[in-house]
Amino acid sequence: MNNVEDWERAAHFIHNGYTFIKIKGESMLTINQAWNGHRDERYANGIALYKRLLKNAIDVIKGWNITSVKNLKEFKKIARMKEKYYLFYLIIFNFVKKNAYSYSDKLNNIYVKNNITYIDYK
Repeated sequence: MNNVEDWERAAHFIHNGYTFIKIKGESMLTINQAWNGHRDERYANGIALYKRLLKNAIDVIKGWNITSVKNLKEFKKIARMKEKYYLFYLIIFNFVKKNAYSYSDKLNNIYVKNNITYIDYK
């Protein structure tokens, strides 16, 4: 699974009543490079690269629950997205937003982080 699928699955489980328990101080899921194109440039070029970027953009918008421009801007900040990729996502967003995996009005990663039970481990 990629990072997007991890957040979507976690949000889905929380929405269905499951509890996530996390040890304080341990790292959470990290942001990968899919939305800045770096990872994809290693695997494809030319038209294949743009197809791959399009598929990843659709996956990110759906999996992170980007259903509003506000959520897209918040995602841009979290992901440290470059402006040219933000514009690309803004265009794609208008076609895909209704198909997002939505469990709240927040981005799925924020929803998950706000609903985790934290424990101290010593």
